Order: sequence, then structure tokens, then C-alpha cells
Amino acid sequence: MKKLACLLFMLVLLALGLSADEKKPAVDFSNPVKVVDAIFEAARNEDLTVLDQLCDPKGENDGDTRRICEMAKNPEMIEEFYEWFGKGKVTGAAVIEGDTAKVPFVFGPEAQHKEDMILVKREGKWYLSDF
Repeated sequence: MKKLACLLFMLVLLALGLSADEKKPAVDFSNPVKVVDAIFEAARNEDLTVLDQLCDPKGENDGDTRRICEMAKNPEMIEEFYEWFGKGKVTGAAVIEGDTAKVPFVFGPEAQHKEDMILVKREGKWYLSDF
């Protein structure tokens, strides 16, 4: 009986240790281009865990960026997200004016749509604001 109790205790400790080690992939919030790249990486890797970190913490972002950040909560839209953002990429340098940045990118099933992502800087970190 003691062996079983010890085994169960060790399994619980192991499970706790594994869950503590599981962390969301890091996003470099110091660079607006890297924040936008995180969207495309999430789609390519089919790993939505970083998306909820990308939106303006003050909640002043538009509906399009909010949908990206809340993608994990919308299972009916996930496949469409993978299709539309999986081939996306940043196409130029960020244009920064004060606490706002504009990052050009392409997205779509064939990366045929050109767009600009607008980011806002909050406490030294860049977040999605509008596109």
C-alpha cells in the first residue's frame, strides 16, 4: 500500500511539474514586426496559444484584431484562420510614429491581399490595434 501511495504522489508531482513547465511561446513585444509575425507563426504551426497575448491590454483595438486575439475561443473559425494567415508574411519595415506603428503584410489563401497592421505601444510593448 505504501508503494502505491508513493507512486501516486510521484505521479502528481510529475504532473504538476509538467504543467508548470508548459509556457506560451514567447513573443518579442519590443518589436512591432515580431508581434505581427506571431500571427503568421501561430497559423502556420496551428498553435493559437500566443494570440490572446497580442491585443491592446486597454481593449482599444478594433473588431478584426480582437477576432485574431480571441481565435482560440472561436473553433468554427480556426480552419479559416489557418487558411488566411498561414501563408501571410510581413512585407516591409515598421513605420513608427510615437506610440503607433504600421507594419505592411500580405495574407490570404495565396498571400494575395495587401494590408497594414496598426500597433499601439503600451508600457514599452507593442500590441495589435487595427487592420
